[in-house]
Amino acid sequence: MLTSIAATPTSTSSAGAIAATRLMPHVVCMNLQDAQNAIHAVGVFFSRSRDATGAGRRQIIDSNWIVVAQSPVPGTPISEGDAVLSVVKNGEPNSCG
Repeated sequence: MLTSIAATPTSTSSAGAIAATRLMPHVVCMNLQDAQNAIHAVGVFFSRSRDATGAGRRQIIDSNWIVVAQSPVPGTPISEGDAVLSVVKNGEPNSCG
């Protein structure tokens, strides 16, 4: 009778190592398009945005919105969908001065 023995990996996954280098950039006070580009630059291509006023408005033209809050905080490891950006339309009251 033959027995099959599965090999056990002895090194860490390269995918895990790559994911560890994807850190959330600081994007508060950027326009939404630039913020998304900064997140793309670290290797994450899916982020979410939401209307910070609570009115539920959709962000159609991303460059017309400014990021007023972000989750997670800068420097936190992120993967697809982890980045959530709270935004208001350009010209609306915000703390970005």
